[in-house]
Amino acid sequence: MRGLCMLCLPLAVLAAPAAFAQMPPALTTAVQAYAEKAGVRQTVSVRHALTDLNGDGIDDALVLLRDPDWCQAAGCTLLVFSGAKSGYALVSKSKLVELPIRVSSHTVHGWSMLIVRASGRGEVLMRSDGKRYPADTTVLTRASVVSQPSVVNFRRSQPSSICQAPSPCSASFAGISASE
Repeated sequence: MRGLCMLCLPLAVLAAPAAFAQMPPALTTAVQAYAEKAGVRQTVSVRHALTDLNGDGIDDALVLLRDPDWCQAAGCTLLVFSGAKSGYALVSKSKLVELPIRVSSHTVHGWSMLIVRASGRGEVLMRSDGKRYPADTTVLTRASVVSQPSVVNFRRSQPSSICQAPSPCSASFAGISASE
């Protein structure tokens, strides 16, 4: 795995880290449907990023659910949606994920590998089995990061605080530290 991130996809900054951004309406609908099916009426702290994960030329979506309903001390829930002209379909749900999230140019079963931070494990590799990404990040292989990988920059999708008072929250995006 040494050198894996030397080939990470260069992703454009999707939005200034502290800026509010709207999710595409079809993605909002898909996230709301998922939350309702899980018995959660409202999810207000959501981060998202759009990038083509499966090489079909259509942006897929990575959605990090940041509400207490979706987070534990060790991390939050990451949803991966496949994009299509007609909307978004849920591909997988992974628990205990922390930022940063990186997209590798390496693919497995037609999907880009993801490199995420898993609490207590550091950076781990998420490989698709062709249908979904793993649900449990605590058992994944640690990533070997040799160079500066590209970071998927998440947009704050709803105008609400992602941080818990009283301390300020900050996240690192491709070497840029931004307070929210």
